[in-house]
Amino acid sequence: MATTKTPAPRTAAEATPPNLSSFTVVHRSLRDHAERLTALLAELGPSLDPIPAPQAEAIAEHVEGFLAALSEHHHNEDEILWPVVAEHVGDAADLAALVAEHRELDGAQERAGAIAARFGSAPRAYAMQLATDLAELRDLLAAHLDREEAELFPLITAHMPGEVYAAAESRIMRAGALELVPWFVSSLTDEERASRPAPPPEVAAELAPHLKAFAERERAVYGH
Repeated sequence: MATTKTPAPRTAAEATPPNLSSFTVVHRSLRDHAERLTALLAELGPSLDPIPAPQAEAIAEHVEGFLAALSEHHHNEDEILWPVVAEHVGDAADLAALVAEHRELDGAQERAGAIAARFGSAPRAYAMQLATDLAELRDLLAAHLDREEAELFPLITAHMPGEVYAAAESRIMRAGALELVPWFVSSLTDEERASRPAPPPEVAAELAPHLKAFAERERAVYGH
């Protein structure tokens, strides 16, 4: 007979709840980029105007970068965060369903990535299909993130010790690729930027060219 593991309450020594602000920012950035790319292709797709080759190539590269950032986020959840969450929230969270949604998103990402690669060299031929695939991905992603935030965030906040969550988040940050960081911090507000601790000088120096390249590509993609 299967046993049910109930969430363990935090002890007095574990009273500090997790700080999910970075998690929230990552979700906001993923939503924002999915929406912006989808809106751009929805505008370009039906148009009969030619799409300049430099913009088409930048869009294809930008879609590829977004898909890589999304894949990294889901991999880090599956491999680093969810096992730790399971230890503290027990069967109250349906983590298997969230992992299954990641696999569904993988399929949508593969479809969008394949069309984006073709779009780069033949934009007018593939603009409509890329618009459709990005819209599908955006909608699946929005539903998935909504579910995580509605069902899982309260459980993490109620049952995980803050230091345990912080340790898992640190592992995720160490495992992350620097070139993908701009995707996750691009939706920070000015207040959020001011409140975040500055990275060590050596990390800031390594990150700077990635931030610059990201900003330049955004200008090539969106024209501003």
